[in-house]
Amino acid sequence: MGVYQVYPKKRRRVNPFNMMSVTLSLILINVILYILVRILLSVEIISESFFMNNIAISLENIEHLRFCTFFTSMFIHGGFFHIFANMFSLFFIGSLIERILGRKRYLWFYLISGLFAGILFILVEFLFPSGLPAVGASGAL
Repeated sequence: MGVYQVYPKKRRRVNPFNMMSVTLSLILINVILYILVRILLSVEIISESFFMNNIAISLENIEHLRFCTFFTSMFIHGGFFHIFANMFSLFFIGSLIERILGRKRYLWFYLISGLFAGILFILVEFLFPSGLPAVGASGAL
């Protein structure tokens, strides 16, 4: 006769982002950051120059080695219609691609696509300078 020891089941912590798809998480992050930036700009906690120098992709930012803008610009949008169109597209296109690739590969695909879009923007800006910065999730889409 053996003695059996019963271990209690481990409780997993509930992570709300695990319950949502990556697409919905990305939409939520983009919308929250859009609202936050609009609030900070409207109460003048941050200025337009801070926004352009630290968040948007521009040739000047790359010349000053602000490479973080490749990442930050993917999550910031210029206006309501800009974020609406990007998030509407992300909802439909992203949901399909996420089902095909899976959660982890889709997230990496999204981030790498946005990174390469930023690099392509800088190359085009270098060849044909306009002086305009770039923001938005369009490149990742």
